[in-house]
Amino acid sequence: MTTHHGLLLAILGLATLATGCHPMAKLPPPVVDAQYTTTPIVVDGRLDDPVWANAPTYPLNAMVLDGKRACLHEGGRARFAWDDKFFYAALQFEDSDVVAEGNTNGQEHIRLGDVGEVFLKPEGSPWYWEMHVTPRGNQTSYFMPSGGRRLPSCKQTVHRLTVAAQVNGTLNDPRDRDHGWTAEMAVPLAILAEHGEQFGPDTRWRVFVGRYNFSVNLDSTELSSMPEVSQVNFHLTKEYAKLRLLPAKAH
Repeated sequence: MTTHHGLLLAILGLATLATGCHPMAKLPPPVVDAQYTTTPIVVDGRLDDPVWANAPTYPLNAMVLDGKRACLHEGGRARFAWDDKFFYAALQFEDSDVVAEGNTNGQEHIRLGDVGEVFLKPEGSPWYWEMHVTPRGNQTSYFMPSGGRRLPSCKQTVHRLTVAAQVNGTLNDPRDRDHGWTAEMAVPLAILAEHGEQFGPDTRWRVFVGRYNFSVNLDSTELSSMPEVSQVNFHLTKEYAKLRLLPAKAH
């Protein structure tokens, strides 16, 4: 498995930072909320479940290089929810050229087109999960024993995620102009509990969202993330956002 760090540097090393860039301010990791839902989310990529109308929306930021942030040409947003069985992520991306050349689960989709990624990490433990969804609705997932042990064996051979995506445009056609794509992901809490972790309002977790955006309308592959991190690296786990799991509302 090619590491994100090497691939990201290779991509950005070919790009010139857009005009209007500015130094990145070093800020503590933000806190993001996951809304509790009493109704299981229908994972179809449409983002029309009631919980998404009330869940806070968190924008993605362009990655940084040499202490400066590139200007983001095509934005993205993330929302989070959970219930007693799943953690959910909703991703919404502006995209004028939606690309997904992979067509099966388990491929290295970051080399094959647009990808949305969700990372979940328990505080106090070195391991974390990395989960990918493509505009075609394919997925790949990894369990990382630690940031220092990212190897091909980290890829999960049993795909227990549920993902779906919807494209507003035509997939893999650079001749027209698309409008974007959306995706949903349901992560079984049973996966997160396999290593002794608890998941609920009184637990401490971190979350990170990354995006690869390939487009005929861009000079180079555009990378963005939530939260903003200090380097071109999706594995800076200490900079991941703190995840606050909101409890069920009392009736």
